[in-house]
Order: sequence, then structure tokens, then C-alpha cells
Amino acid sequence: MLLKQVMLYMHCYRRLTKNKKADLKLSDMPLFIIIVLLVVSTAFILRAATRYAFEVKVDTHKVDHFIWSERIIDSLSYNNLGRKFRGIIDYSIYKNETLRDALVLPFMNRNDKMVFKVTLTDLELIKNYEIYSDKELYDDAAPLLRLKYLQIKEIKYVLLKKDNQLKKAKLEITELYPK
Repeated sequence: MLLKQVMLYMHCYRRLTKNKKADLKLSDMPLFIIIVLLVVSTAFILRAATRYAFEVKVDTHKVDHFIWSERIIDSLSYNNLGRKFRGIIDYSIYKNETLRDALVLPFMNRNDKMVFKVTLTDLELIKNYEIYSDKELYDDAAPLLRLKYLQIKEIKYVLLKKDNQLKKAKLEITELYPK
């Protein structure tokens, strides 16, 4: 098939150049084939290189984590007569169910492999309070952290409202998500 195309090109070349001295010979055909293959392979290499150079990879997971952490803080915030105080964490609603309601219900199909651990540290008593979006999945994913999961941690300093008192606290949001 390729030989027929080359012979056709040679025939067309002969018709275009009526000069017999510029005529292609059968001995020139291997060189002609090599030149055609080099041109075609160069075109493919250039196409692949430009495609690779202009390919844009966008990682939006840090933005997603920011949105998730804002949802978590919003769901755990102190609420007084319909007004949320975003810097104050209400200990009475600091439960696993509150975290699950904030994360799982609105986005059931998106976060089946993501898991959150929220640690609230009372800085005056140096006591930790932990809640999980899914404790079993977190316990399964934590040993596989470097192999199959990636981790993002965020620390925010907040106030803890417990027993009608405000105390200094630290809120640490840890997210594990698959690679």
C-alpha cells in the first residue's frame, strides 16, 4: 500500500518536472521513504510536545477544603436568636451528628471517601474534644495516609462557649481524601 503511494508520488513528480535529469530513480526510493517517515514522525513529536506543554492541570482541592471547613465552622458556631457568631463554638452542639449533618446531607454523592476529624482544644484546661464525620472510615484511612490518602490540616483559634462561659480554644480540622 505504501509502495503504491510512493510510486504514485514519483509518477506525479515526473509529470510535473518534464526535465529527465530531475527524474527520480528506483534507487532514490528508499531515501524518499526515509524522508517522508522523518517528516511524519517530526510532526507527531511536535504535536505531542505542544499538547503536553499547554496542558493545564488545576488542583481545586484546597479550595474545596476551605469551603468544607467554613461549613464545619458555620455548623458548630454559637447561635443566638437566629444570629450565628462564627468565632464562637457552641459546646452543646459539638457532636458527631452535627458534623455529619453539615457535610453528608448536602453532598451525599461527593464525599463518600472523604473523612473529617475536628479537634477542639480548650486552651485553659488543655483538654481535647474530638468529633468525626465517619469514625470507622477515619480509622481505616489513617494508616493508609501516605499510600492511598492525602491529608489537609487547618488550625483556627476560636472561643468555646461552655456552661455560659467563653474560653480560649483551638479548632483543628483534619481532612483525609483519596489520591
